[in-house]
Amino acid sequence: MFKYLAPSEMKNDFVYDFVSKKRLESLKQHLIACRQAAKEDGNGDLEGLLTEELWREANHPVLIYWMSTRLLPAFQGGPPSVEEARTLLEQFPRFFLIPLWSRGFALPRLRVRLDEGGRLYFPGHPVHLALGKEYAHVTVEVETAGQTVRLRTNRLDDAVPLPELLDTAYGESKWLRRLDVWSERTVVFGGADPLMDEFLGGGLPRLIQEYGKQAAPFELISSLSLGQQWYYAKAMSLIKQYWPKMYGEAVGHIRMIALLKGDSIGALTHSCFQGGIFLTHRDDLMWTAENLIHEFGHSRLDQLFELDDLIGNGEEERYRSPWRDDPRPVKGIVHGLFVFARIALWYELLLASGEKHGEVRRRLTVVLRQTGEAIDVLRSHAVWTPIGQGLFDELIGEYERLAAIFPLERAVG
Repeated sequence: MFKYLAPSEMKNDFVYDFVSKKRLESLKQHLIACRQAAKEDGNGDLEGLLTEELWREANHPVLIYWMSTRLLPAFQGGPPSVEEARTLLEQFPRFFLIPLWSRGFALPRLRVRLDEGGRLYFPGHPVHLALGKEYAHVTVEVETAGQTVRLRTNRLDDAVPLPELLDTAYGESKWLRRLDVWSERTVVFGGADPLMDEFLGGGLPRLIQEYGKQAAPFELISSLSLGQQWYYAKAMSLIKQYWPKMYGEAVGHIRMIALLKGDSIGALTHSCFQGGIFLTHRDDLMWTAENLIHEFGHSRLDQLFELDDLIGNGEEERYRSPWRDDPRPVKGIVHGLFVFARIALWYELLLASGEKHGEVRRRLTVVLRQTGEAIDVLRSHAVWTPIGQGLFDELIGEYERLAAIFPLERAVG
């Protein structure tokens, strides 16, 4: 029987497949419309190469953000202007060039737009092109021939060896730069990109302010020290050791974990960065592992919300939340219940494996008490769809099972 609460790997996952295919078709349709609006075929029929297999590899939180803030808004109120359409067609290829090159595609001449620093980042890939600030916002013609990538502007005609561009271990030469990041299979710890800078400098602080809190622009840890790389390798290995199925979900669904400096937030996900997590760096393995699992849960539930509304309550309905001082929408309480039910399962696994440390038991007690309070609120106020009711029943069942094993009056000791 399929369980929504259980971790799910990407393979044979109908929820992920539904969301993924919906996004892929939307991208293709909007790119075709862009080419029509641009009145010239600047980048050819590149969207014709976007198979589901390629999409699974190229699908990245930064791409989802670009679609959410650039591509889709350009069509609000009608087709984009010729200039807007051409700009979008020049921004698009960078998201797919690395997967295509790594598969040996000899791509025709494409036009790509550099950022304000004269760079071209490839999300999820540590190596990027860096031509210098004198090439800020310049459109570069990129052509592949054999093992060479040729770069042409009105001031430049030079080549980059393709093997060096694809080399994730070294990959640094005249026009190439490499970031020190850490990767666990498909999950990259680090997210340097101009669109990330845009979100962290404006979008995220505004989001925090909507909650009534003050927040300065967030700063990304774009390159990890060796010690930091070891630290996150240890955090992921702990999840893999004690909850291998949750580890499977992470490497199946999550593509980016952006590490932040400061302490304005602990961690968060955002629907515009589906498949991405923002995590404040903190030297506390127990805290880090819990927050990773917490955000994996938000990302998973966001996928389910794209499949079904789950609830019929409006955003204006606000009720008490165990995790916040201010009243929250029902959707927010559902998210809290889902992720903390998973956290309770995490601490149950730690205790069952012999980790009898009092801190684990005390944390489980707090989490169980909060999930019970959330269930009471949702029983009184939530209006469920059939799928939502099934999810809620499953959450209640897991809570009651755990509360029977770890009675709250005994668990504190």
